[in-house]
Amino acid sequence: MKVVFLGGTGFVGPPTVRRMAAAGHCVVVAHTGAHEVDDLPAEHLHASREELLAPDGPVDAARPDVLVDPFTGGASVAKADELAATAGRTGARIVAISSCDVYQALVDAGLGDGSERTLLPTTPIPIPEDAPRRTRPYPNARPGHDNAAMERALEAHAPQINAAILRPGAIYGPRDGTAREWPLIRRALAGHKHLLLPDRGVQVFHRVAVGRVSRSAA
Repeated sequence: MKVVFLGGTGFVGPPTVRRMAAAGHCVVVAHTGAHEVDDLPAEHLHASREELLAPDGPVDAARPDVLVDPFTGGASVAKADELAATAGRTGARIVAISSCDVYQALVDAGLGDGSERTLLPTTPIPIPEDAPRRTRPYPNARPGHDNAAMERALEAHAPQINAAILRPGAIYGPRDGTAREWPLIRRALAGHKHLLLPDRGVQVFHRVAVGRVSRSAA
């Protein structure tokens, strides 16, 4: 298949592109060119997202069977509409890599604002696909980024487009310097001797390896 990966040079992109290429797919990485990964087995298209996805633009010309969008650089309704329009013109299927933070349960648990205020008592783990999703931006999200809104906008284009949305947990990998255990670390630094694991530890261990995310996308 011909796969166009929007972005593709960040954290999730390179392992996904390599896995797809190893499976025999022809991969095109469409990005601004601000960040390059030289050893990717893919053709590169360089332009802004708007230029790449414009009617009769570079992505249309590539005639993809699949469009992969990792929702990086700010997810929005406008980007969903733009992506859906491209899929409609080309007939491509969309694979969107969103996040489990679209679920209201994560907001209720205080994972976004750092309060860790509840233990997720009303939501089973793993969170079911049809669990309530938030209707407002995630706490402390960067301005302009709302992947829940972008998901809803993509869904609004069904059945005119074929889209699969992946919702992984906190993604980590070999080069990830982020400590996802900061809620426990803060309590330890504050001198607490008894550290409660929220909901028997599921909030600490909701991470997922980047290799698994790339395999799911592929």
